[in-house]
Amino acid sequence: MERLFKLFELAELLSDAVFIHDFEKFIYVNEVACKYLGYSKDEIIGHKVSKIVHSNKPGFIEDIIRKIKEEGQLKFLSKHLSKFGEIIDVEVSVKVIELDKKEYAISLVRNISNKIMREQTNLLRLNLYLYAKEHTINEILTFALDAIEKILNSKISFLHFVESDQKTLSFQAWSTATKEKFCNALPENYHYDVDKAGIWADCVRYKKSFIHNDYQNIENKKGLPYGHAEVVRELVSPVIRGDNVVAIIGVGNKPFDYTDSDVRTLEYLADIVWEVIEKKRLEERLQIFNEVIEQNVAGVLITNVDGEMEYVNPVYCKMTGYEREELIGNNPRILKSGKEDQKFYEDMWNTLLSGKSFTSEIVNKKKMASYILRMQ
Repeated sequence: MERLFKLFELAELLSDAVFIHDFEKFIYVNEVACKYLGYSKDEIIGHKVSKIVHSNKPGFIEDIIRKIKEEGQLKFLSKHLSKFGEIIDVEVSVKVIELDKKEYAISLVRNISNKIMREQTNLLRLNLYLYAKEHTINEILTFALDAIEKILNSKISFLHFVESDQKTLSFQAWSTATKEKFCNALPENYHYDVDKAGIWADCVRYKKSFIHNDYQNIENKKGLPYGHAEVVRELVSPVIRGDNVVAIIGVGNKPFDYTDSDVRTLEYLADIVWEVIEKKRLEERLQIFNEVIEQNVAGVLITNVDGEMEYVNPVYCKMTGYEREELIGNNPRILKSGKEDQKFYEDMWNTLLSGKSFTSEIVNKKKMASYILRMQ
């Protein structure tokens, strides 16, 4: 028994959680284990392993104990259930030891929930960029919210844009579960005054995240829009660009309290979502711009600062007699007719590179003849 007590003392010095059981009940846990599970030692010692192990697979615990006895040691991934109902991803290393002619299983347990969450957020970022290529902004938002709900173990979620006046919210998107099961409040793109919004809009007013783990008992919380899902707990975070809040994202009704770790995760995910949305908006604007230029009745030439042609529209090709492939990557000097001197071109480029506009008429050389080009 003395050797067993010395083992207990040693376990208190380790940074990993330590559990010791006799294949039926726990006979010891260290303080690290108590901290992440939320139990006191007295609430674990003397209880069965099933008190903390979470599994939807029938016979999971019995199978693990059998393997431990057969092999003498085992390493595996599992899930533990905290006192507050939180499911925690863990990595378990178990070894059978013999003390005083009796066998015990000693487990070193590492909480890997943060590692799993990082992997999930990185995967979401990749999937969002892939998904965004073929889908609309609202579809992207719903896809993102569905994933964020799972990562943060929530039942509802939303994302609303904040207008530039910082006084108006546009109700933009809800997750699939929120729309189908819980919320029939307002149509998408509905506008709502920040002043009329409840405490969930405090993240706009104060430009920081808020946790409301006891929503029903908060005083002066104001109401929710008609038909809104019942809120038990919520976490809301702002997306800030410059000095303005551009969007707010919220999750709600986690089975147990939201934590500071959840805040960091949601803020990170919110930035990812906004990054993807901004990129999608830019692509859509560029697509419209490209369509306008392609159909323009005037010839359009775009060069880089080195003077290399990067784009010409069909009208420009028709004017010059060149195919697009013959012009892209070349310098416009291939069109020079010799009518303008070197100083003219130096003045033109100095004006353009200074950020000013340049207007003139130039006689350029067509592929087979000459034409007058009015530059603007």
